[in-house]
Amino acid sequence: MYDDPSFEPSPAEEVTVHCVLAIMLWQFVVRNWENPVQQTAFNIRSNLHYHYALGFFRQLMASHTLQDVQAMAMLCIHLRALPKPGACWMMASTTLNLAIELGLHRSMRSWAPASRKISVLEMELRKRIFWSVLVIHIIISGKLGRPMALREEDYDVELPQAIDDNLLSEEGIDTSREGKCEFLVALTSFEFEPICIDLYNNIYAVKRSPQTYVKTVLRLESRIQGYVDSWDMEQLRGWDSADDVAKVYPMYIRMWPLEFRLLLRHPSLSLTSSTEFNDESLTICMDVSKQILVITKQLQAWKSLDSNWQTGALFVLAISTTLFGHWERRDELTLADFDVLKEDMRAWLSIMGDMGRLLGIFLSFTKLLHPASRANPRLSGSGRRLEQAVRVPVDNTTLLLSRHLASKTASSALATTDQKLSPEPTPEHTHPPQVINEGFRNTDDHNSNNNSLPYCEPTTAQPTIATPMNDSNNTRRPSY
Repeated sequence: MYDDPSFEPSPAEEVTVHCVLAIMLWQFVVRNWENPVQQTAFNIRSNLHYHYALGFFRQLMASHTLQDVQAMAMLCIHLRALPKPGACWMMASTTLNLAIELGLHRSMRSWAPASRKISVLEMELRKRIFWSVLVIHIIISGKLGRPMALREEDYDVELPQAIDDNLLSEEGIDTSREGKCEFLVALTSFEFEPICIDLYNNIYAVKRSPQTYVKTVLRLESRIQGYVDSWDMEQLRGWDSADDVAKVYPMYIRMWPLEFRLLLRHPSLSLTSSTEFNDESLTICMDVSKQILVITKQLQAWKSLDSNWQTGALFVLAISTTLFGHWERRDELTLADFDVLKEDMRAWLSIMGDMGRLLGIFLSFTKLLHPASRANPRLSGSGRRLEQAVRVPVDNTTLLLSRHLASKTASSALATTDQKLSPEPTPEHTHPPQVINEGFRNTDDHNSNNNSLPYCEPTTAQPTIATPMNDSNNTRRPSY
């Protein structure tokens, strides 16, 4: 391809090369914000490579070879990073179906064609292609609320071997020299995905059983803990101490089980009336959301945020869960807790601002190609609109919490003053004067009613944020 002028690449080879260039240039775009001119130029070039590769989609679909599925997998990988969940889901589903047609989901030990011998190189390629496409399909389908294409029982292909690519050839694996596997993070992700299938097929299924809900949650928690216990801690510590891009790896690896537990234990999914279990789930979700924030702040400092819509959805879920948990436990809230909450929300809004800018980079390309879109600012990317949309429930909830906290503090101070001014009990006072206390207690109870707390109608559109479906308490909640 590079040295022979007469070489004519196949459509699969064309797509693979141009997708590599598109992904590489896109990473330059999202990691380098200092030079807007250069960022725009890289963005244009990345999209030109991507759209050129899309032009071969018909040929890839018609050919049905391993190389064609590999090229389509490259398109899926690039699409995952763009704010196009519908397109990514369609591409991943189509590619996964072609992979299944070629038998990539089956182990070569039990499903090897007798007509020819399969080389080690082809076997490893088959594994890597299948697992890469399956990961993207699970991520996109899970976030969109769509069913999984496969169950764990439907495939038996092994994980790829952790070997250096330079030691792998059609003749086999070169064992005469040592090498270093460069995709250990991907292998860790592949090990995680079957547990995600289990989660989505049971906790997020259309039909769920209240009788087995608690048992299923505990089983999945045991399974994710086993996954965490299987980590190579020495490898993680090596990445932690690295000076280059490798230090980002353990951050994302640690975030995966946190996201899993947040999805598993979210209050809106509860099917049990057990107060103890639901309270434990809310505590876990709030703690997990805090840990996600700690990791994300570090990734933001390194300019290594995963700039795609599904990561933004996770951040919104963590924000809304934190706000909901503090509102549900507002009577236990202290001034110190409230200060921590405000600081966390400021950090989240900063992160969402960066996510909005990153998600808007790709969409702004339409502004350059289509002059008519310049008149419509909605086509130019999200900009600060994502941050502003998230700010609405944040401001509303913190305002209501501050009022509740002030009311509680005032009631407590007045009760203390009243207690000091109350006369000592005497035989004549069969009923100690507690009218003032009772009056403020009734007012406090009244403030928790639906018609009492003040509410400021926001002037911007409000995003919908999940709240528990089976809450029977009639107390007022912040308007999300």
